Amino acid sequence: RTLPPECVPSPGELLRAELEHRGWSQAKLALLCGMSMTTINRVISNRRGITPRLDAVLHRVLGSEPGYWLACNQRYRHSLGVRSAD
Repeated sequence: RTLPPECVPSPGELLRAELEHRGWSQAKLALLCGMSMTTINRVISNRRGITPRLDAVLHRVLGSEPGYWLACNQRYRHSLGVRSAD
Protein backbone atom coordinates (compact mmCIF):
# COMPACT_ATOMS: atom_id res chain seq x y z
CA ARG A 1 0.00 0.00 0.00
CA THR A 2 1.40 3.39 -0.95
CA LEU A 3 0.60 6.79 0.46
CA PRO A 4 -0.87 9.52 -1.70
CA PRO A 5 1.93 11.91 -2.75
CA GLU A 6 0.76 14.66 -0.40
CA CYS A 7 1.07 12.28 2.58
CA VAL A 8 4.65 11.08 1.99
CA PRO A 9 6.74 12.41 4.89
CA SER A 10 10.09 13.99 4.19
CA PRO A 11 13.25 12.42 5.61
CA GLY A 12 13.53 15.54 7.77
CA GLU A 13 10.08 14.97 9.27
CA LEU A 14 10.95 11.33 9.96
CA LEU A 15 14.28 12.26 11.51
CA ARG A 16 12.65 14.95 13.66
CA ALA A 17 10.11 12.38 14.90
CA GLU A 18 12.91 9.92 15.66
CA LEU A 19 14.75 12.54 17.71
CA GLU A 20 11.58 13.40 19.63
CA HIS A 21 10.95 9.71 20.30
CA ARG A 22 14.47 9.31 21.71
CA GLY A 23 14.43 12.61 23.57
CA TRP A 24 17.49 13.77 21.62
CA SER A 25 18.32 17.25 20.43
CA GLN A 26 19.74 18.03 17.01
CA ALA A 27 22.99 18.86 18.78
CA LYS A 28 23.16 15.38 20.33
CA LEU A 29 22.53 13.71 16.97
CA ALA A 30 25.19 15.90 15.34
CA LEU A 31 27.68 14.92 18.03
CA LEU A 32 26.89 11.20 17.75
CA CYS A 33 27.10 11.38 13.94
CA GLY A 34 30.32 13.37 13.93
CA MET A 35 28.64 16.03 11.80
CA SER A 36 27.94 19.69 12.22
CA MET A 37 24.71 20.87 13.76
CA THR A 38 24.19 22.90 10.56
CA THR A 39 24.19 19.72 8.46
CA ILE A 40 21.68 17.99 10.73
CA ASN A 41 19.47 21.08 10.82
CA ARG A 42 19.50 21.34 7.02
CA VAL A 43 18.34 17.72 6.72
CA ILE A 44 15.60 18.19 9.30
CA SER A 45 14.41 21.40 7.65
CA ASN A 46 14.41 19.70 4.21
CA ARG A 47 17.13 21.94 2.79
CA ARG A 48 19.50 18.98 2.32
CA GLY A 49 18.76 15.47 1.16
CA ILE A 50 20.11 12.17 2.41
CA THR A 51 23.44 11.10 0.95
CA PRO A 52 24.81 7.55 1.01
CA ARG A 53 27.32 8.67 3.66
CA LEU A 54 24.61 10.18 5.86
CA ASP A 55 22.47 7.05 5.42
CA ALA A 56 25.39 4.92 6.64
CA VAL A 57 25.98 7.20 9.64
CA LEU A 58 22.28 7.23 10.60
CA HIS A 59 22.23 3.44 10.25
CA ARG A 60 25.13 3.21 12.71
CA VAL A 61 23.83 5.81 15.18
CA LEU A 62 20.09 5.07 15.08
CA GLY A 63 20.17 1.36 14.30
CA SER A 64 18.01 1.78 11.22
CA GLU A 65 18.19 -0.63 8.30
CA PRO A 66 20.95 0.07 5.78
CA GLY A 67 19.46 2.14 2.97
CA TYR A 68 16.38 3.14 4.97
CA TRP A 69 17.06 6.88 4.89
CA LEU A 70 18.03 6.84 1.21
CA ALA A 71 14.77 5.04 0.40
CA CYS A 72 12.80 7.62 2.43
CA ASN A 73 14.57 10.38 0.53
CA GLN A 74 13.81 8.75 -2.82
CA ARG A 75 10.11 8.24 -1.98
CA TYR A 76 9.80 11.85 -0.83
CA ARG A 77 11.57 13.28 -3.90
CA HIS A 78 9.39 11.12 -6.16
CA SER A 79 6.26 12.40 -4.39
CA LEU A 80 7.38 15.97 -5.04
CA GLY A 81 7.61 15.21 -8.75
CA VAL A 82 4.14 13.65 -8.71
CA ARG A 83 2.73 16.66 -6.83
CA SER A 84 4.24 19.19 -9.22
CA ALA A 85 2.82 17.25 -12.19
CA ASP A 86 -0.74 17.57 -10.86
